[in-house]
Amino acid sequence: MVESSKKTILKTIRISEELDDLLRKDANINRTSVNTLVFSILTKYAEWDRYAQKFGFVSCSRRAYSAIIESVESEKLQSVMEKVLEVPISMMMLWFGKANTETLLSLFSLIDRYCGLFKHEVEKDGRDYAVTLYHDFGTNFSIFLKRYFEKAIKSIEGIAPRVELGDSFVTFNFRQHA
Repeated sequence: MVESSKKTILKTIRISEELDDLLRKDANINRTSVNTLVFSILTKYAEWDRYAQKFGFVSCSRRAYSAIIESVESEKLQSVMEKVLEVPISMMMLWFGKANTETLLSLFSLIDRYCGLFKHEVEKDGRDYAVTLYHDFGTNFSIFLKRYFEKAIKSIEGIAPRVELGDSFVTFNFRQHA
């Protein structure tokens, strides 16, 4: 993960006038500097885009994604889930070089920040975790998230988490290995 508190270096790059105008305009709209905007763009590339490309991620609108998820019959959704259940572990291995509770939490954070699929909240009490994923894609997506991350947690911690789900959230409760 790239952090702004790390030592920085000066880089000079050549860009077109059109790109410079666009960056200045967007920086003004967001009430930030061009430097900060470019830093956030490069950070997103470093933390997400360069890995997401390797997994074949595609972009689509929230509205389209929601319509797709809600139109899939639950039996077909189960079939799709079986095909992608290994993905979270593979993602952690690619992004972080290991799969453990901390890298899973980092993966939740990256998906939250860059995909827009859900917002997440983590509560930790010693080795006990409660991770809640909030979304607006309906019950089918809750079921998908449950299966998708339940297997990852079981693979990492050796136990199935306790799971609560609703139309717009999924909560995983589990204990981290000693």
